[in-house]
Amino acid sequence: MKYTIQISEVAQADLQLIYDYLYRFTFSKSTVEKFHDEVYSTIFSLQLFPNMYPKFDDIYRIITVRKQYRILYEVDEIKKQVIISSIIASKSNISKNFGF
Repeated sequence: MKYTIQISEVAQADLQLIYDYLYRFTFSKSTVEKFHDEVYSTIFSLQLFPNMYPKFDDIYRIITVRKQYRILYEVDEIKKQVIISSIIASKSNISKNFGF
């Protein structure tokens, strides 16, 4: 059964900041579009395989994209839903950012 994908407002804002950053330093719309496609392809692969990435703690799982960014998400098995919580730089301290 396919899971539905929900991208939180925080994750959407995170993505916009990343797009802005990439464009500011590359001046390439195609670089931003390629990154966008890669992120969304990764996210939507979770529809079929939501538990394929490692757990961070009891709730969250983490996907690394391009070794530079991490997608933090949770799986709701009851609702058959994947919730994308945040997308942050790999250099960021997840525990500090999320109060773990």
